[in-house]
Amino acid sequence: FNAMGLYDRDYYREDRPGIRLAAAANWSAVTTLILINVAFFVADMFTQDHWLMHSMALKGDLFHHPGNFWQLLTYGFAHDPQNITHILFNMIGLWVFGMEVENVYGKREFFKLYISLVILAGLFYAVITSSDHQVNNLMLGASGAIMGLAVIFACHFPRRLLYIWGE
Repeated sequence: FNAMGLYDRDYYREDRPGIRLAAAANWSAVTTLILINVAFFVADMFTQDHWLMHSMALKGDLFHHPGNFWQLLTYGFAHDPQNITHILFNMIGLWVFGMEVENVYGKREFFKLYISLVILAGLFYAVITSSDHQVNNLMLGASGAIMGLAVIFACHFPRRLLYIWGE
């Protein structure tokens, strides 16, 4: 009789072979997303004429240039480096609502959910701007995804009290 403990099983061990960042593997999805957003924000501070922000932004003429479909994802990670309050409040919202939602769905499903919300918010923007013929506008930031997370949070925790400015 060979009694194998839970920690002796290969699929449970923390020291699995493979290439990965040990510290980053333990981060929550929310922490990872915040760090990615902040990294792009800081990197764009050092680009000429905020090239990174303009390259990643979702343009209002998406339906006229469908080859730029990748903008449906990248705009959600681009914030104006001259407006720190935009990224600050987006990341606070991601932390407040995202941590609870990630606890409900798990890390992998939360990533899928968040990316889906970014894309859906971008599509909504593209439809609205194309119908209003405002094709010169840009969309930046994670605000659409954060609002989606806030709705999901409210559906899971309808009686939770949130103190915006403290009590």
